[in-house]
Amino acid sequence: MRTRNISPVEERPPICLIGIIYRAWRMILFGFSILSAGRSRFAKLFSPMVDLVDETYQDGDSEYALRIHQPKRIQKPLPAVILYHGATPHGEKHETMNMLAVNLARMGMRVYLPELPLLKQALVREETIPRMKLVYSLITSRKEVRKDRILLAGVSFAGGLALKAGADPEINPTAIMCYGSYYDLESALRYFLTGRARFGEITVNVRPHDYARAVLFWNYLDQMELDLDMHRLRECMYLFITDEHDKAWALAGSFGEGEQSFANMAFDPDDESGMHVAEQILPKIRNQLQSISPKYFIDQIASPVFLVHGIQDIMIPYTETLALAKDFELAKKEHYVYISRIYGHATPEKRSTREFLREMRDLVTFLNRLFKYLL
Repeated sequence: MRTRNISPVEERPPICLIGIIYRAWRMILFGFSILSAGRSRFAKLFSPMVDLVDETYQDGDSEYALRIHQPKRIQKPLPAVILYHGATPHGEKHETMNMLAVNLARMGMRVYLPELPLLKQALVREETIPRMKLVYSLITSRKEVRKDRILLAGVSFAGGLALKAGADPEINPTAIMCYGSYYDLESALRYFLTGRARFGEITVNVRPHDYARAVLFWNYLDQMELDLDMHRLRECMYLFITDEHDKAWALAGSFGEGEQSFANMAFDPDDESGMHVAEQILPKIRNQLQSISPKYFIDQIASPVFLVHGIQDIMIPYTETLALAKDFELAKKEHYVYISRIYGHATPEKRSTREFLREMRDLVTFLNRLFKYLL
């Protein structure tokens, strides 16, 4: 799908020809770097230098990590991107997140990656939204930030949470971007268990990522009424979601029959028994799911929204973004969509030169619309 413009972009003063050429050049470099997962020597050679600063931010009596990627030797206030990481133990240090942050900084923005402790534990909770708002408040108070040019960007499971945070009229960011995120968390969870998702005539039927399935059971383990050793199951599942897969399977192998059967169901996308367990817990958690699903609060969102998803994504299917875009269209909300033909959840697949150039064209068109709000 090509980038679509639903509402006209706010009028801006005319830009001189040199400025237009320079901006187009930077977007092409950005595109080369993104579509090569940061490996493009061409983009690295001709892109501006970027500094990385590791700081902390305060929440009550506790301190949390705050990574900042910014153009080298530029002191004046710049547009800001607050980039929220998804449900990953790597958190603000996630390689793909930092690759994206570096490329945004090369475009002339300061990019902030805050640690989100619940998401770092792979827990997708409404309690993360107040922290997102706190980070927004702290960053807007910084002298080096242009308060009228702030993008909230949520990746993966953080996308829906960022939309909920940005819907607060006290936040009201310049724009919100969601990458590889969900529309209705319940439909996403069903995909984790079945490998099937649908939007209109489009059907996705693939083997879902094992991490997505594990996150589902990890998040709602306490809602399951099971006569099992829950302490050992939690230990095993935590090992799995923190990428200690071998240790997790080894521990599961020492379990009794019941615990071992549950671990197989939670970790193996080919195990078909998970849907039966999920149907038992979905009624108990439906209110939790709806509270953080954009499907139920689209009418509250006032900022322009930019939606990005990869067709190859096996963590969260791209049909979620198609459904979200459709609701924005029906609600006559300003939104823009870029569906990548070559990207998965975090990395691109190799394609022919012709496909790469077509992808570049669509990406640069999308970026041009996004950066009109920020640069």
